[in-house]
Amino acid sequence: ALLAVPALALFAIRAGRQPLGQAWRLWWTAGWVLIVLHLYWGLGRLHHWDPISVFERQGFRVAAPIFVLEVVWLVDVVLAWTRRDWSHAAGGYLLWQWLAWLIAVANFAVSLLVFRNDPASLWIGVLMAAALGLAVLRRLVEGERA
Repeated sequence: ALLAVPALALFAIRAGRQPLGQAWRLWWTAGWVLIVLHLYWGLGRLHHWDPISVFERQGFRVAAPIFVLEVVWLVDVVLAWTRRDWSHAAGGYLLWQWLAWLIAVANFAVSLLVFRNDPASLWIGVLMAAALGLAVLRRLVEGERA
């Protein structure tokens, strides 16, 4: 989540208005790499590659969004590295990018701010909320000037 925060904020400011830039793609990819490590550790090491045990332990409402995020983020990173228009998406691709952003923000907000497994998670959640709040505010202010 911490590595994804810069990408989430950049996206909130720039999406559909100006190119996302290489920094966005690198932060977004770095965050994805760490969520893959999270998947390896959580599903592989703790649950012995048995996704059903994850659902049994965490419940459907907790486990399902995390698995959805894993798939959506993978697809989005692949698109960011293979599409020519990744930095200045339009139409359906821009809608996809916003959907991926929304799924990531919702997952991180719930896991960091609602569940608060430890103090570090809470602080990362507060940092994320502040960064995204400022990014959305900046987008709104710049939109009013246009």
